[in-house]
Amino acid sequence: TPRPVVEAGLGWIVSQADPWMLAAAIAVFPITYLATSLRWRRLLCALDINITLVRVISLNMVGAFYNSFMPGSTGGDVLKAYYASKQTTHKTRAAVSVFVDRAIGLLTLVVMGGTIAAIQGWTSDEPDSPTAVACRQIAAMCGVIVCGFALGVLVMGWPSLRRAIGLSYIINRLPLQHHILKVREVATIYKRRPVLMLWAILVTFPVHVTVVVSAIFAGKAFGLPI
Repeated sequence: TPRPVVEAGLGWIVSQADPWMLAAAIAVFPITYLATSLRWRRLLCALDINITLVRVISLNMVGAFYNSFMPGSTGGDVLKAYYASKQTTHKTRAAVSVFVDRAIGLLTLVVMGGTIAAIQGWTSDEPDSPTAVACRQIAAMCGVIVCGFALGVLVMGWPSLRRAIGLSYIINRLPLQHHILKVREVATIYKRRPVLMLWAILVTFPVHVTVVVSAIFAGKAFGLPI
């Protein structure tokens, strides 16, 4: 069909939306910031960095703001790491904790997305449909990412393996060795706390589920068939 001469504007679309569904979409979203702040604070405490929960939430919100409004989705993490390093004498530890926290969030997202894609792809009533095929491809890609992440953790956590493949030789000749030693120190601390890392992963699933639920409410507010 040809495009209409007059299209609905953004203001009109918003005015026609279901206000209760929009309110629900907004109301559930703060759960994500609270959960991620609790996760990051636990990661900081493991590094002997004691920052109050209120301050952690403030820094988390600063990072979220810049991630939303700056180009890309990691600029806020850099600023978050910068401001976090100002709160403690363990500056490198605090900065590294931001990126460990980010990696946990991304890994959990890949696991969750890949699992759902696999379920949709392999249980579809039309297994040869483009949607089912795309879901299986996404699931396979997510599986590769998770395996690559696991391999990377294995290599970095196994000194003899690093030496065998020559990675230790390369790392020991990189510049800024002082900061590299600090990063390895953080990795060692987290390696000795597997329960904490497992908890951080598990608490992240409700974060992503909340984002999905918020999107569903928003979609229904605008009459989308979600």
